[in-house]
Amino acid sequence: MANEKARTDKDETFLVRLKPRDVRKGYLMGSYTVFGIRFLESRGWHRVKRTLVTASNKDAGKTISVDLIDYLSKVHQKNDNPESPLAFDICTEAEAREIDKKERRAKAAKKTATARDPFDVSSGANDLSVEDLNGGRSDDDEEDDEEEEERPARRR
Repeated sequence: MANEKARTDKDETFLVRLKPRDVRKGYLMGSYTVFGIRFLESRGWHRVKRTLVTASNKDAGKTISVDLIDYLSKVHQKNDNPESPLAFDICTEAEAREIDKKERRAKAAKKTATARDPFDVSSGANDLSVEDLNGGRSDDDEEDDEEEEERPARRR
């Protein structure tokens, strides 16, 4: 029976994190506070148990109970836009390890990538020089030829 209880508690524990900041994908949040719990993107994964959180509004005289995991799974990057991306990754420990491995591999591959962008002209590695365009002759050679043509022949 103790084994069943331990297994149930483990199954009800999730790892939760704010999605890593990526403006292109719409992941803009750096922190989020809910029911007195603060989630920071910089801290990575937070261990959260599936619990009912009770919150009361003294002014309205209301008390509500919310499943924390269900609530976090519905939070969007922009509260007023339900079309915006979800704010949290919520998964088991094994899934979180897989996500971390995949992100590390992608980061390492990006660092070690040697292929250049074929449309990047800033490197100068494939630039043609004036000599390449003139068949091995530079502009200075052409100017010397023109000066010789313009000078009259010397008389003796």
